[in-house]
Amino acid sequence: MHVYHVTTEKQLDKFIGNKFCAPLYTPEYTNLMHKNLHAMHDKLMDGRSLFRFCFFETFEKAQKSYERDSMFWKSKILRFKKIHFSEIGFNWQWDEGFNEGEAHLFWIEENHSDNRYSQAGILFQDIDIMINEKWISLLEYFPELRDKESTAKILYSNKGDSKSLDLKGEGWWRKLVNWVSGITG
Repeated sequence: MHVYHVTTEKQLDKFIGNKFCAPLYTPEYTNLMHKNLHAMHDKLMDGRSLFRFCFFETFEKAQKSYERDSMFWKSKILRFKKIHFSEIGFNWQWDEGFNEGEAHLFWIEENHSDNRYSQAGILFQDIDIMINEKWISLLEYFPELRDKESTAKILYSNKGDSKSLDLKGEGWWRKLVNWVSGITG
Protein backbone atom coordinates (compact mmCIF):
# COMPACT_ATOMS: atom_id res chain seq x y z
CA MET A 1 0.00 0.00 0.00
CA HIS A 2 1.23 3.50 -0.86
CA VAL A 3 0.74 6.84 0.86
CA TYR A 4 1.24 10.23 -0.78
CA HIS A 5 2.87 13.51 0.23
CA VAL A 6 2.64 16.88 -1.48
CA THR A 7 5.91 18.76 -1.15
CA THR A 8 6.72 22.35 -1.98
CA GLU A 9 9.88 24.42 -2.10
CA LYS A 10 9.14 25.49 1.48
CA GLN A 11 9.48 21.85 2.50
CA LEU A 12 12.70 20.97 0.67
CA ASP A 13 14.65 20.94 3.90
CA LYS A 14 12.92 17.65 4.83
CA PHE A 15 15.44 16.02 2.49
CA ILE A 16 18.34 15.14 4.79
CA GLY A 17 21.26 13.47 3.03
CA ASN A 18 19.75 10.56 1.15
CA LYS A 19 16.42 10.38 3.01
CA PHE A 20 13.15 12.17 3.68
CA CYS A 21 12.92 13.05 7.39
CA ALA A 22 10.15 14.22 9.70
CA PRO A 23 10.22 17.78 11.07
CA LEU A 24 10.34 18.50 14.78
CA TYR A 25 6.89 18.63 16.34
CA THR A 26 6.24 21.83 18.25
CA PRO A 27 2.72 21.85 19.67
CA GLU A 28 0.37 24.73 19.10
CA TYR A 29 -1.97 24.34 22.03
CA THR A 30 -4.56 26.64 20.48
CA ASN A 31 -4.82 24.12 17.64
CA LEU A 32 -7.25 21.30 18.38
CA MET A 33 -5.42 18.90 16.04
CA HIS A 34 -2.90 16.36 17.28
CA LYS A 35 -4.25 16.03 20.82
CA ASN A 36 -2.44 12.71 21.20
CA LEU A 37 0.87 14.30 20.18
CA HIS A 38 0.24 17.24 22.55
CA ALA A 39 -0.19 14.78 25.43
CA MET A 40 2.93 12.79 24.46
CA HIS A 41 4.95 16.00 24.03
CA ASP A 42 4.00 17.13 27.54
CA LYS A 43 5.37 13.87 28.99
CA LEU A 44 8.69 13.81 27.11
CA MET A 45 11.84 13.35 29.15
CA ASP A 46 14.51 16.04 28.87
CA GLY A 47 16.56 15.70 25.71
CA ARG A 48 13.79 13.90 23.81
CA SER A 49 11.63 15.26 20.97
CA LEU A 50 8.76 14.20 18.75
CA PHE A 51 9.02 14.36 14.98
CA ARG A 52 6.04 13.92 12.66
CA PHE A 53 4.72 14.21 9.12
CA CYS A 54 1.46 13.67 7.28
CA PHE A 55 0.64 11.63 4.18
CA PHE A 56 -2.56 11.25 2.21
CA GLU A 57 -4.28 7.86 2.04
CA THR A 58 -5.08 8.13 -1.67
CA PHE A 59 -3.53 9.67 -4.74
CA GLU A 60 -6.83 11.48 -5.36
CA LYS A 61 -6.59 13.33 -2.00
CA ALA A 62 -2.95 14.21 -2.70
CA GLN A 63 -3.94 15.45 -6.17
CA LYS A 64 -6.54 17.83 -4.67
CA SER A 65 -3.94 19.20 -2.26
CA TYR A 66 -1.44 19.50 -5.11
CA GLU A 67 -3.90 21.46 -7.24
CA ARG A 68 -4.56 23.86 -4.36
CA ASP A 69 -0.87 24.22 -3.37
CA SER A 70 0.46 24.61 -6.90
CA MET A 71 -1.65 27.76 -7.35
CA PHE A 72 0.78 29.44 -4.92
CA TRP A 73 4.11 27.64 -5.41
CA LYS A 74 5.69 24.83 -7.39
CA SER A 75 4.68 21.47 -5.92
CA LYS A 76 5.32 17.78 -6.50
CA ILE A 77 3.59 14.61 -5.31
CA LEU A 78 5.76 11.95 -3.70
CA ARG A 79 4.73 8.32 -3.20
CA PHE A 80 5.92 6.11 -0.33
CA LYS A 81 5.26 2.52 0.73
CA LYS A 82 3.39 2.70 4.03
CA ILE A 83 5.26 -0.32 5.42
CA HIS A 84 8.59 1.56 5.31
CA PHE A 85 7.51 3.90 8.12
CA SER A 86 6.93 1.14 10.65
CA GLU A 87 10.10 -0.65 9.52
CA ILE A 88 12.21 2.34 10.59
CA GLY A 89 10.38 2.94 13.88
CA PHE A 90 7.63 5.44 13.12
CA ASN A 91 4.31 5.15 14.92
CA TRP A 92 1.02 5.66 13.12
CA GLN A 93 -2.39 7.22 13.68
CA TRP A 94 -5.00 8.89 11.52
CA ASP A 95 -4.22 12.60 11.22
CA GLU A 96 -6.74 14.48 13.36
CA GLY A 97 -6.66 17.45 10.96
CA PHE A 98 -8.55 15.43 8.35
CA ASN A 99 -11.58 13.15 8.26
CA GLU A 100 -10.66 9.70 9.52
CA GLY A 101 -9.28 7.63 6.65
CA GLU A 102 -8.02 10.60 4.61
CA ALA A 103 -4.54 11.22 6.00
CA HIS A 104 -1.92 9.33 7.99
CA LEU A 105 0.17 10.89 10.75
CA PHE A 106 3.53 9.18 11.28
CA TRP A 107 5.55 10.16 14.34
CA ILE A 108 8.65 9.08 16.21
CA GLU A 109 10.32 9.97 19.49
CA GLU A 110 14.08 10.50 19.29
CA ASN A 111 16.88 12.33 21.03
CA HIS A 112 16.61 16.06 20.43
CA SER A 113 19.02 17.47 17.86
CA ASP A 114 19.73 20.95 16.58
CA ASN A 115 18.84 20.21 12.95
CA ARG A 116 15.06 20.12 13.63
CA TYR A 117 14.54 16.81 11.78
CA SER A 118 14.36 13.16 12.75
CA GLN A 119 17.35 10.90 12.34
CA ALA A 120 14.99 8.25 10.93
CA GLY A 121 13.78 8.83 7.40
CA ILE A 122 12.67 7.13 4.20
CA LEU A 123 15.56 6.51 1.80
CA PHE A 124 15.44 8.22 -1.60
CA GLN A 125 15.56 4.79 -3.25
CA ASP A 126 12.18 4.05 -1.65
CA ILE A 127 10.43 7.22 -2.85
CA ASP A 128 8.70 7.86 -6.16
CA ILE A 129 7.83 11.26 -7.65
CA MET A 130 5.04 12.08 -10.10
CA ILE A 131 6.53 13.65 -13.24
CA ASN A 132 4.43 14.22 -16.36
CA GLU A 133 1.67 11.96 -14.97
CA LYS A 134 4.13 9.07 -14.49
CA TRP A 135 5.76 7.70 -11.31
CA ILE A 136 9.54 7.61 -11.42
CA SER A 137 12.14 6.93 -8.75
CA LEU A 138 13.28 9.99 -6.83
CA LEU A 139 16.84 8.80 -7.52
CA GLU A 140 16.11 8.86 -11.23
CA TYR A 141 14.78 12.40 -10.91
CA PHE A 142 17.52 13.53 -8.49
CA PRO A 143 20.56 11.37 -9.38
CA GLU A 144 22.94 14.13 -8.28
CA LEU A 145 21.66 13.97 -4.69
CA ARG A 146 22.34 10.26 -4.26
CA ASP A 147 25.49 10.67 -2.17
CA LYS A 148 25.48 14.37 -1.33
CA GLU A 149 25.72 16.05 2.07
CA SER A 150 22.62 17.11 3.95
CA THR A 151 20.51 19.46 1.87
CA ALA A 152 18.86 20.74 5.05
CA LYS A 153 22.20 21.73 6.60
CA ILE A 154 23.16 23.57 3.43
CA LEU A 155 19.83 25.36 3.15
CA TYR A 156 19.75 26.18 6.87
CA SER A 157 23.32 27.52 6.96
CA ASN A 158 22.61 29.84 4.01
CA LYS A 159 19.19 31.18 5.05
CA GLY A 160 20.54 34.70 5.53
CA ASP A 161 22.26 34.74 2.14
CA SER A 162 19.55 35.57 -0.39
CA LYS A 163 22.02 35.10 -3.25
CA SER A 164 22.85 31.53 -2.23
CA LEU A 165 19.72 29.93 -3.62
CA ASP A 166 16.73 31.29 -5.51
CA LEU A 167 14.05 28.63 -5.75
CA LYS A 168 11.31 30.83 -7.20
CA GLY A 169 9.77 30.10 -10.55
CA GLU A 170 10.10 27.29 -13.05
CA GLY A 171 12.65 24.53 -12.50
CA TRP A 172 13.30 25.04 -8.76
CA TRP A 173 13.95 21.33 -8.19
CA ARG A 174 16.63 21.40 -10.87
CA LYS A 175 18.06 24.63 -9.40
CA LEU A 176 18.35 22.88 -6.04
CA VAL A 177 20.18 19.93 -7.59
CA ASN A 178 22.61 22.21 -9.42
CA TRP A 179 23.14 24.38 -6.35
CA VAL A 180 23.83 21.41 -4.03
CA SER A 181 26.10 19.85 -6.63
CA GLY A 182 28.13 23.05 -6.79
CA ILE A 183 28.55 23.24 -3.01
CA THR A 184 29.22 19.58 -2.27
CA GLY A 185 30.78 18.46 -5.55
